[in-house]
Amino acid sequence: MVRFVTTKESAHIGRCIYCGATKGKLTEEHVSPFGLNGCVTLLEASCLDCNKVTAGVEQHVLRHMWGAARAEMGYRTRNKKGADSLYQLTTVRDGVKTTRSVALKDALKIIELPIFERPTILSGRPDTGHVRSVSKDQFVLVESMEQLASRLGVDEVCSPEFDPDKFARFVAKCSLGYAVERYGIDAFESFHIGSAIRGKADDIGRWVGSADAREFPTRRTPMSCGFKIFPNNDVLVRIKLFPRFDGAEYIAVVGRLRQFHADQYRRIRGVPEAKSAGVYL
Repeated sequence: MVRFVTTKESAHIGRCIYCGATKGKLTEEHVSPFGLNGCVTLLEASCLDCNKVTAGVEQHVLRHMWGAARAEMGYRTRNKKGADSLYQLTTVRDGVKTTRSVALKDALKIIELPIFERPTILSGRPDTGHVRSVSKDQFVLVESMEQLASRLGVDEVCSPEFDPDKFARFVAKCSLGYAVERYGIDAFESFHIGSAIRGKADDIGRWVGSADAREFPTRRTPMSCGFKIFPNNDVLVRIKLFPRFDGAEYIAVVGRLRQFHADQYRRIRGVPEAKSAGVYL
């Protein structure tokens, strides 16, 4: 079953999904980011400290990596940027690398999707804590990097540098939000990735990585998402960002369901427990 959400939908949580805090002010969380036109929200789902941390992670990806491309595609922004907005552009001329602010028409409008190794919890590789980018998918809008460099009179236009761990934490944040919205926070016995999202644990590579194959179809939505329950009741979330481009897909093992809730989902979906590891629920 495919779910398309075009108007705002909300679920009340009542505690921080990242650290478990119940006291103090709790803020609304977008399951898929506001900056990707996300409509599904979790009410009272993030404490102020965690909100500040996750906002920084989102800013790195949505503004630094994809800012100009998002503006070109008409995605929402909280900054009310207008025609005079500026974007960072790094170029090389005569061997000298320079970063400057440019108008949207001269910005590099690019979507880059790093390709990671599989999460070590699934691959069996020794844990290193961090993720490692082994490649990337690159989608350039409007004009190629070579065409932009020629028009601006430089030798090379550089794609934005990015922090692989922050990108993986961004994937983890979205995955956790989707899982809580789907199953409910009380269905979970524990969460694996909350500390890594907050930057309190260096184990993001254990839980988050790239999928071996691309399974979701192309479609004109900001994000596609699927769920899988393993025999040990761990929940895997699969995410495809910008499905229109058919780029990399990411997987995150977000937490473990309580036995009762895991069994209920298996019965509802008619999936025998022994086979549930290979079926999206």
